[in-house]
Amino acid sequence: LGQKGKSNLEPLLKDFLNSDIDTLFIDNIEVNVANTLEISNVSNKVLVFAPGIELLADKEGFRAKSDVFFKIENCSNITILGNGLQIKMNKELYQEGEWRHLISIKGSTNITLRQLNLYNSGGDGVYIAGSTKKSFSENIVLDSILSSGNKRQGISIISAKNVLVSNSTFCNTMGTLP
Repeated sequence: LGQKGKSNLEPLLKDFLNSDIDTLFIDNIEVNVANTLEISNVSNKVLVFAPGIELLADKEGFRAKSDVFFKIENCSNITILGNGLQIKMNKELYQEGEWRHLISIKGSTNITLRQLNLYNSGGDGVYIAGSTKKSFSENIVLDSILSSGNKRQGISIISAKNVLVSNSTFCNTMGTLP
């Protein structure tokens, strides 16, 4: 993928997740995202972002209190290599609720997130929990994550086994208590 401007990453991500391709490389893009980027019920996928990419929450998007930017649910063996990827939401627009997380991992196994910069969610930078299919997530690796300016928390671990967080910073949380 190599297009700058207002692009729609959702159909590309959906096509990738429904294909036999195991790795998607995303290069030279700045995207305004209006809806949740969902990775659900899939296995063995790798997303690699080139350095310098920004994913920005559209000011008209994420209006429901339960919206999240990136949702990983009931998956296994998923890796996101950000190479400094910046994901930014609009915390100041989310006056109600505390659930507009940047990354939500629910009921998933063997999930790795590396080199991501997460800013200004209406909830948590990273949220890890169970789902209706599996009561916990497990074998989660967060490496070189910057989670800053979130409304509720930089990270919330609700229900998980074997979570490794390394070389990461969670800071400047302000807005509401969990």
